Amino acid sequence: MSAWPFGVDVHHHLMVPSYPAAAREQGAGDPEWAAAHYILTSQALDSPVVTLAGRSALMLEAGIGTALLSVPAVYFPTRSIAVAAACESNRELLTAASTEPERFRVMASLPVPFADACLAELDKLAGHDLVAAVIMPPGSSSWRLDDPSFRRVWAALAEARLPVLLHPSQEPWRPPLDRWRLGPGIGVPVETSIAALELILSGTLDEVPQLELIVPQLGGVLPYLTQRLVDRGHGDAEHDVAHYLRHRLFYDNNSYHAPALRCAVETVGAGRILLGSDYPFRGTLTDCIADITESNLDPGDKHAILCSTAGTLFSCAGGSQSSAGALSSNASSSRTSEV
Repeated sequence: MSAWPFGVDVHHHLMVPSYPAAAREQGAGDPEWAAAHYILTSQALDSPVVTLAGRSALMLEAGIGTALLSVPAVYFPTRSIAVAAACESNRELLTAASTEPERFRVMASLPVPFADACLAELDKLAGHDLVAAVIMPPGSSSWRLDDPSFRRVWAALAEARLPVLLHPSQEPWRPPLDRWRLGPGIGVPVETSIAALELILSGTLDEVPQLELIVPQLGGVLPYLTQRLVDRGHGDAEHDVAHYLRHRLFYDNNSYHAPALRCAVETVGAGRILLGSDYPFRGTLTDCIADITESNLDPGDKHAILCSTAGTLFSCAGGSQSSAGALSSNASSSRTSEV
């Protein structure tokens, strides 16, 4: 197999204790999520799922040189809980990442949906060498990301050059998604796809042209329904949906289905796809890398997905020149073995 530079994993979770504790206090998260994370954070504190111990070795064995650490996004309707959850989890993630800054960056959380609190947390994070991006829930049954009052948060994120990963909110699934694990199976990709479409069709991406969005799970359902979406018109957007899918959104490869990967590449281009494992909740780090290296994509496309696009997208995140080349250099210069 050809040698590849180490990959940059942009969808990589670390379950620091404060976040699931806040979710339990709020009553947020579906029962399965809450139970799993209670076990992880209260009974298995030495597990690689909730500590970085041994994670570097797993990453390097798989072929991943850099990971953006995040907690799964949860929507907290209580302001005090939302603020505390974001502040504490960001502090814990930064502490964890600082133990191996050559390997880890942080994808921070914000106290959504409270715009002023989000701006205050962004002010605290601005310029931090280890903060590379933000993770954002796609709204809730009572609040959506295209709310006009939230436009100033999008503008601040764009100004800070912090890309945003849309992530399922972990709200309890309603019928029929609460049966047969349909929520994680189909609800998750649909939820993030709808959130991206709301930001497109509301004109938010036109109003904030420097904002970079990442839609996980290989774009949810977006690449596969492009023509149907184009047929539905522009909404308040300046262009049709296909324009934004190809030129404004990024995606991770967390699908692990070869035909889906081919469809996404043919629809949006390999240069819009990033490596994203969703570790430790779906597949292994090795599976994530193999999905790309063992595909029939050409070498240039593989290189783009594994590391070069991420090296460009996150090159100036955090506002620090010391971190400007960190992601791309970690992904390429530390290569010691073949994937």
